[in-house]
Formats: sequence, C-alpha cells, structure tokens
Amino acid sequence: MISFPDIFPVLLTPRLRLDRIREADLPRLLYLRNNPQTMRYIDRPVAETIEDAKALWQQMETGIVNKQALSWGLYVKGSTELIGFIGYWRAESENFRSEIGYMIAPEFEGKGLMSEALLAALQYGFGEMKLHSVIADINPSNERSRNLLLKFHFQREAYFRENIFYNGAFIDTEIYTLLKSYFNPA
Repeated sequence: MISFPDIFPVLLTPRLRLDRIREADLPRLLYLRNNPQTMRYIDRPVAETIEDAKALWQQMETGIVNKQALSWGLYVKGSTELIGFIGYWRAESENFRSEIGYMIAPEFEGKGLMSEALLAALQYGFGEMKLHSVIADINPSNERSRNLLLKFHFQREAYFRENIFYNGAFIDTEIYTLLKSYFNPA
C-alpha cells in the first residue's frame, strides 16, 4: 500500500521549496489555472474566479487530509509567491501506483525548475511513499512535458487517439510510466 504522510512533507531543491499550498495562495492559483499559456495543454476548464481556485485548493486539501493525494506548491527559495505546483493524484494504493501532474507559471518555464521539482517529488514518491510506478498523462502536443518525462526515463506506454472529449473536440493523450527500478536520480 502507498504510504501517505501523517505530517506534510516540505521538500527542498537547490532553488525551490515544495510546500503546502495555503489559502493565501489562491490569487496565484487562479493566475495559474486561468492563464492561457499554462492551460494550453490542460484539458480542463480554466478557473474563472477566486471561488474556482478555492474549489481546486480544497480538492487538493481533501486529498492530503484523506491520504489519497499529495500536492506541493512550488516556491522559489526566499519567496512566498506560488509559481506552480506538482503532485500525486489518482493513487492506486493497492497497486503502489499514482499519477503525477505539474504546472509552472510561464515566466518560470525553461529554467530547469520543474526538473528540480519532479526529481524531488519522484525521490519522495519512490522512497517515502513506497510507490512502485508513477504515471503521467499528457497532451501529445506538449513537447516540454514529454521531454521532461523522457529526461527522467519515463517510457511511453500508450497513445490513445481521441481519448478525451473536451471543449467540443476529441483529444489524443499519451501515457508515460516510470517504474521504481528505472528511476535513476543521478
């Protein structure tokens, strides 16, 4: 079974602090989930209001409290500004597997910060949470996400054509998986 923490784990990377998202972060969470650039590959409705952001935050909190998910906010060390998030959700405890998802503000893209965050999350997932495998479900047009996953030795497991109906159209998806035995943090 997956081992979800009793006390929220704060993770540190060379440049980031991965910490629990606070209610004070709701304006930044709204910015992330309302920004056309960050949402261009996310096949979900954009957040329109602070209430939408609060509903997302409450969903994250419920997952943490119920030990069914684990979401971290991304903060540059020395700053309290939320710049993104990463987390495990759709956990299959009986299979020691969880899906990972992530997002970063456009002004922080291309700086290697998500690589740092993903490395920390994977180390925690395979180490402390006792995960056997991690799944990522991406939009095939998202080259940055694919390259990030391949950097960490995720393998493409499937390509589903017209898998999701969103916004009046059928959308393809790609599924990537990383097994603990293939995780090499070096």
